[in-house]
Amino acid sequence: MDQFKNILRVIGQSVLIIVFGLSGSLLFEFRIPGHQIFTDNDAGVLGLVYLVFIITGIGLLFNSLIFLVDNHWKKYRIGVLVFIFGFALAVFLPRDVIKWTFLGEKKMQFTSMENPELIWVKLELYKNNDFLCSTSDAEMTVENLGKYVLESNTLKLSFKNEITEKVKKNYKTLTENIGTNYKIFNDTLICIDCESEIKLKKN
Repeated sequence: MDQFKNILRVIGQSVLIIVFGLSGSLLFEFRIPGHQIFTDNDAGVLGLVYLVFIITGIGLLFNSLIFLVDNHWKKYRIGVLVFIFGFALAVFLPRDVIKWTFLGEKKMQFTSMENPELIWVKLELYKNNDFLCSTSDAEMTVENLGKYVLESNTLKLSFKNEITEKVKKNYKTLTENIGTNYKIFNDTLICIDCESEIKLKKN
């Protein structure tokens, strides 16, 4: 009977750890700069993944703490606790810290002013000449990484990751308004090669 209970415990623990690890990996992947590409419909799925991650994490946490007190599989319980706190830190760490880890120190940031196409743009320039550009319309958000060159009154962007054909086809208003050439006037960036008049204000 004890052996059967141990087998059930091993199976239960394995399932919880796999579910927790997979959901945590997906959530952390989403937080990496340049990986946030989603539609409004994806928000519900993302919320469900967060819920699964939190519930399985709490279950593993209490289970491990209870059995750790009883010295049951002590090394394993300690390992699980490290695993839980490590993933929780990766998933709930402020995203600015994650950006700093991947991109270094931010140099300046611009966000969009009013524009006729209702396109929202956030452009972050980093000291190592990397940039992170997040662009949203009424349906979708696309995040891009790349390198920039800032000379006198012009800013040129060179994107690293290509926008997928599906995004280009279904969200033309969004993708056609991510410019690569900007003119700098005081604290404002004015897009030169955008279809609409996109202006970004320095924060």
